[in-house]
Amino acid sequence: MTLIESLKSHYNLHKSSKILHTVITFITVLIFLPLLREFSPRVAIDHTIIYVAYLPISLFIALVGIYGASVLPALTLATWLSFQHQLNLNVTQTWAVTLSLMIPLAIAQFILHKRLGRYARIDITKSTGIFVRLWCFGFIYPILAQAAMYIVGALTLIPDDFQYYFSASEIRLLILNLQSLMMPAVVFSSGLYYLLRFLTSWHYARKFYTRNILEASNRNTLIVWMIVIGALIFTYTNVSQYPVISSYAIPLVFLAFVYGVINFSAPIVSLTWPCAIFILITGNPQFIKVVEKGQLLTSFSAFFIVFTIANAYLATMKRNLKQANVKITNAAFREPLTMLPNLLLMNKDLQQLTHPAMLCYVKIFSADNLDKHLGFTFRVNAKVAVYYLLKKFLPKNGSVYSVPYGDLLIVLPEKGGRSVLQELLKKLNQAKGYARVSDVDVAFGLAWMTFNANVDLSKSVSELDYLATTKGADHISALDKNQDFIEQHMTLDIALLQKLKQALLRNDIVLYAQKIKHRNSDAQYYEILCRMKLDGNIVTPDKFIPTITEFGLCGLLDFKVLETFIDFYHENLAKCQHIRFSLNITPETLADENTAERIISMFENKNKKPDNIVFEVTEEQLFLNERNVLNNIKRLRHYGFQIAIDDFGTGYANYERLKNLDADIVKVDGMFIKEIISNRVDQLIVKSIIDIARAKGMSIVAEYVETQAHQALLTQLGVDYLQGYYIAKPLPLEGIMKEESDSIVAYTG
Repeated sequence: MTLIESLKSHYNLHKSSKILHTVITFITVLIFLPLLREFSPRVAIDHTIIYVAYLPISLFIALVGIYGASVLPALTLATWLSFQHQLNLNVTQTWAVTLSLMIPLAIAQFILHKRLGRYARIDITKSTGIFVRLWCFGFIYPILAQAAMYIVGALTLIPDDFQYYFSASEIRLLILNLQSLMMPAVVFSSGLYYLLRFLTSWHYARKFYTRNILEASNRNTLIVWMIVIGALIFTYTNVSQYPVISSYAIPLVFLAFVYGVINFSAPIVSLTWPCAIFILITGNPQFIKVVEKGQLLTSFSAFFIVFTIANAYLATMKRNLKQANVKITNAAFREPLTMLPNLLLMNKDLQQLTHPAMLCYVKIFSADNLDKHLGFTFRVNAKVAVYYLLKKFLPKNGSVYSVPYGDLLIVLPEKGGRSVLQELLKKLNQAKGYARVSDVDVAFGLAWMTFNANVDLSKSVSELDYLATTKGADHISALDKNQDFIEQHMTLDIALLQKLKQALLRNDIVLYAQKIKHRNSDAQYYEILCRMKLDGNIVTPDKFIPTITEFGLCGLLDFKVLETFIDFYHENLAKCQHIRFSLNITPETLADENTAERIISMFENKNKKPDNIVFEVTEEQLFLNERNVLNNIKRLRHYGFQIAIDDFGTGYANYERLKNLDADIVKVDGMFIKEIISNRVDQLIVKSIIDIARAKGMSIVAEYVETQAHQALLTQLGVDYLQGYYIAKPLPLEGIMKEESDSIVAYTG
């Protein structure tokens, strides 16, 4: 079918639908308007018959609510024909009466459409725009209709049983007239709306019954509530001779409807409420006799209107609370930053599984580099990109969930799951450019296990993470076959953490030092290095620093090393006071705003001056809180300590930091020194670092000096100090002080 033919078909369907709506409206008005006029409740006030509620108003609003403004011409013509047949009016008067009702209706519908747009024609009892509807149809329409009828009454005499609408001799009748138009608009239009929809659409009636009654979560309570409402109305209408009993039925009915608004759907209450009010008004003869006193009629009518509006308000509050609860629940099942499904949702979904499943951990490698060098948002974007790749490649019965921080989890049916994972890894590697962020590629490793209800989910996720990390990229590993390996190594990690904590608390720290020698003179100083005693052995940093960093013990280690050094310095004051020492301090420690004051306090307690102490800030690690880091560095320099930028060149933002950071020494990282003899680019990089540092008045230290050729070239390039195994290997600080104290040249600046 061509586009033009499709448009024609759609147009013809829309046109035929509008014609059908027009015909239905026309027939409905001709049938129901006389009936509603007949059944509209009336009272006699000062020998004048007055409508309590002029029900045709409800018919007009209901039809416009169902079919929209397009049926207004048919509605107007059918109303004119009905009035012409029923009222003792000439043609001009009939048109005047008809238009006094239709023109205000059109204005109210126009305002409603302007305010709500496409929502103007949805179920009129829905809380979306409910107060706009009440305002347009419940207030604007009746007020404009009353004003229009007064204008008609001023121009011509209306000799009919509702002629009092067209003139009012006193304010009381004016209020009664207005309320008799407002009451059907506010109270009865919803009931008539559902009645007409039931009559014109069997499908809608069945859907209404299924959704609001048959599938209601509290269906039994709803049935009991309807029985109670029916019993109260029956009591009120059939024991009118006992006013003591019947008078209590009305407030109980109102209380029952408040309960209904809170606990049941809006359509149910909107359908039963007008029916109940109609029976209450017309079913008890005593009610008419009581309210025939004009003031009581005004009060009762106003009460019904206000209570209906209050019910609408309660229904709106209920809907808003329900929507808020849904949003909160949905938010609980999503990661706040990425809005991806989280482990809480996965746990819920796994509990509802009816078939064997596989749980697969997707490890995203290189994500740490994204986080460290490009920022957290780059890592998040890469994770989201991988999530949508997985959704694209997985079968429909596969689900993807986000693991906190960086990785993802997949749930698959166990049948055929292994082949799906093999194909998935292949596709991910082929399409990983989609998840490429800047110049960093991501790689993937998968670890899976069979899942059942007896599995500890949190433990399994941790084990899968460990297995995927251990096996590395481009591997698919089964946890079932590696269980002993995982438990052994995870147990070792936890055991190492406990040993490290105990060693730190016992100060089982051994200080080493490595000589840093001036290029042309005998001047030198020492970098303090840390070793730890574990199980009677001296352990190097590469064995414990990863665990220290992973579990957030950097601050504790830094201050323990500093405390041990200060104690050693104080005990060997005569040997140490003329030597310059350099100590490492991590950015994690500097990120604490109190670090500088704490360090200064430790030195002051031992009466130690800062003039021969350098603090090295490890450039390789990400600055956690740059403001606090810079403030601490500024405070330490102001007190008299020197600052060195360690491992310079390992990050992407070093030149910017070098420009903004007030430091005294720059230590060029070994990655630029290892191949500097044969690599011209490394030579240019080192030379540029030296030139920038010189411009800022900084000293330059080259790390990883392994050969005499390194020393010669770096000296030629202009490096001030040299550090590496060619110069000296790290040795215990205590031994250095004993063996080399006589040969140490005092630091002079």
